[in-house]
Amino acid sequence: RARLDEIAHDTGLRILLASVARCAARHDKVIEPLISTWDSHHLRVSVRVRKSLDSASIVEQNLGWRIANPSDVEAGENAGHGHILVPLDTIVDKTDKRISGPLWTGQIGDAEVMASMTEERALELCGPTEEICDDESELRLRRRAIARSVRHLAEESSAIHSGNLVVVDSLASRLQLPAPPSPTKLAEALVALGHCAAVAAYGKPAIRTDAPWDSILSALKSV
Repeated sequence: RARLDEIAHDTGLRILLASVARCAARHDKVIEPLISTWDSHHLRVSVRVRKSLDSASIVEQNLGWRIANPSDVEAGENAGHGHILVPLDTIVDKTDKRISGPLWTGQIGDAEVMASMTEERALELCGPTEEICDDESELRLRRRAIARSVRHLAEESSAIHSGNLVVVDSLASRLQLPAPPSPTKLAEALVALGHCAAVAAYGKPAIRTDAPWDSILSALKSV
């Protein structure tokens, strides 16, 4: 199950990946997520599938649970974050509404593949031309839709290894900030502190980062 909060779609993508991974494992195969995206209520994952004799153990290593609003004891070194990912063998109360899963806890995308998905490249490959569409307004709308479909994918590639997705609107309400911080400025501030961070390709203004909570609080002071 997925908790219906600000990162519900990310949770949904991870549940979908877990289902695909388990299906592949039954055929002695493992998956490598390439791109995971969503639009409205549509979730889509693209994966690479390869043969592996250790498929069952590899899948188990990448499955787990997501806990919302974890206690400091539950979060451990991730204390402060609004959501954490924990291994499948973690003892959880499945009736606890804070719990989502089982789900995929590994990367939900491949950095190299995502880095190649720039707006320019998408328009080059898929963009309509004047020969196909002679209505200038329609042409502009179609090209804008294509660019929007891959926006931030290349940028997020630098931090896709992290499971920490931070929606900036939730930061504002949680920390009682006068306004949500700019995702771009927050990511830049975290990078300046030595962490991986990038604007996320998510339907809500968000960043993906491997930074601990204390660093996020420090970065917020400078944006």
